Amino acid sequence: MMKQGASPEAVLTAMKELDTLTSTYDLDDTNSITLEDVELRQYGMADFSSTAVYSGRSLASLFNLFGFGDSEVADVGKSNFTDRYTYHALGNVVKSGTVSSLQSGFEEQTDDFNFGLCDMAGKLMTAMYRVPAGGFGDVRCLRQDGRSATGAYLHIDNEDGTELIHINEIDTDTKEPVEVLKEAFVEWRKNNPCEDKSSGTAPTAGISPLIKAVSMLGIASLILSSLT
Repeated sequence: MMKQGASPEAVLTAMKELDTLTSTYDLDDTNSITLEDVELRQYGMADFSSTAVYSGRSLASLFNLFGFGDSEVADVGKSNFTDRYTYHALGNVVKSGTVSSLQSGFEEQTDDFNFGLCDMAGKLMTAMYRVPAGGFGDVRCLRQDGRSATGAYLHIDNEDGTELIHINEIDTDTKEPVEVLKEAFVEWRKNNPCEDKSSGTAPTAGISPLIKAVSMLGIASLILSSLT
């Protein structure tokens, strides 16, 4: 649809219309609740001029029933950030402050972690790293073993559709997955250095998820597009 010129909002509307199933969740041995699947989704999209997001109305109440009332369902976005990026940061069943941490990390102007802010890859890595550095992440993972998630993922395509970078770290045992991803990113950066740590030419890219927990309902993502 986007290739045919549809806006992110129109694409999300079409996705929701296709999502017509329901699911039943056991609350205890005798009680259950049935909810529309579409009300448990969180979608985000961005093109070169706008963003759109949808957060299901039942997300917060369901996680509250399961004992995760301390989590947030949030989204923040910005069009034409620095005239080069359009993005949307979103998350659910994450510790309060996780989504704003993603946003502030992406908009960071000082390269505190030495990832290089000259391109989208460095900005995504910085945004991702801000989450565990601040003690944020998926509340289920934080409660279980103190990690921000069960996996971390960074992917960017070039303008022609070829892969610029793809790092997917899951099953990292007890290690913080963002730390494992950082190690791979640092190796990638050695072959893709920033000539200038604060500015440069960013590759044009399509939709790029940033962080994902393995569970479909526990997710924090940063989705964006870039203009050269």
